[in-house]
Amino acid sequence: MRRIANIITVVLFLQIAPSISCLELGTGLETGGDMRVCIAVETMSEDARQTNLSRELIKSKVELQLRRNGITPTDYATGIELGYFLYININIVGSAFGERIAFCRRVTYMVGNKRYEMLATTWHKGATGRYADNPRLLIDDLLDDIDIFCSEFLSANGK
Repeated sequence: MRRIANIITVVLFLQIAPSISCLELGTGLETGGDMRVCIAVETMSEDARQTNLSRELIKSKVELQLRRNGITPTDYATGIELGYFLYININIVGSAFGERIAFCRRVTYMVGNKRYEMLATTWHKGATGRYADNPRLLIDDLLDDIDIFCSEFLSANGK
């Protein structure tokens, strides 16, 4: 009886072990070497007219920084196909600002026999500071964080 229990244990382990050994702890930035990323920018402000920071300006500065670091910005349709994108959120309230960069992707998970899929943030970075009517301060903080993203993205993808 004990021998049968040991055999069953070994058989179960041999069935489970390959799936366990395939799992790796990642950074959340892995793309299989694809150096393309879609950018989504959202800005919020008490009074957007006072900030002189449009979504288009922020997006163009981020795209330029990505290109400088060897990452190709893509359009929305390609981003949907890739299954991941870079989300940038800028908030300005009074003399304070907050910026957040998030790498978001489709993730799947299992609960019992049911498979689920959703969009999740797998990497993020951000900063807060004093705006003081100088958009350059915010842009500098944002581009510093974009450089950190680029470094970690390139490292995760073998570049």
